[in-house]
Amino acid sequence: QNAVAGFTNAQLSRVAKVVCEAFPNTFPASEKVVTTGNPVRREITDILSPKWRYDEREQAGKPLNILIVGGSLGAKALNERLPPALKQLEVPLNIFHQCGQQQVEATQALYADAPANLTVQVLPFIEDMAKAYSEADLIICRAGALTVTEVATAGVAAVFVPLPIAVDDHQTANAKFLADVGAAKICQQSTMTPEVLNQLFTTLMNRQLLTEMAVKARQHAQPNATQHVVDLIQKM
Repeated sequence: QNAVAGFTNAQLSRVAKVVCEAFPNTFPASEKVVTTGNPVRREITDILSPKWRYDEREQAGKPLNILIVGGSLGAKALNERLPPALKQLEVPLNIFHQCGQQQVEATQALYADAPANLTVQVLPFIEDMAKAYSEADLIICRAGALTVTEVATAGVAAVFVPLPIAVDDHQTANAKFLADVGAAKICQQSTMTPEVLNQLFTTLMNRQLLTEMAVKARQHAQPNATQHVVDLIQKM
């Protein structure tokens, strides 16, 4: 469920005995409205704490791991605009770029002249997202409801690029759930110029800052959402 209620949910909320919302303030405040969060797979809820993960990588002297996820079909805007910006950074980075099956060659070509400080893997699809989340220092992705929920539950610093054609701009509303508490940044697709991206990434290339963001993300997660919903149903 998104942070902006769709038409059907909004209408049904008027007659429902209990309304479960994924994000706070999706529905008008009422005794029957309960913020439960979105259900998340156990593999995600079982990920170790962000503080431990980030500190372990810092102590091992590992480069920052940047995870780019465009969804099963890929996100053309991310595939085209992120490689040139990332190639301008001068710090050591491991980049894992999931771009969709149809855009692998084009995305690989954009990284072809990447400097030696970048280690790049271009992937059509990621089978084990729990592992990908656990190893990421920063994720750059769209802001669908389940994506934002999983990022919070995993505890990963994020840059959300909301889908500009989403109905009621609900992806921006989803992203604000974490951005408003300092756990994420929002970069609108219309502002993704090389200059803006370079400034944003330069600021974020700091594992201490990313650790703080990841910890805040985990603090606002609701890993027991499924059980919470079940409990509410059983009480009816």
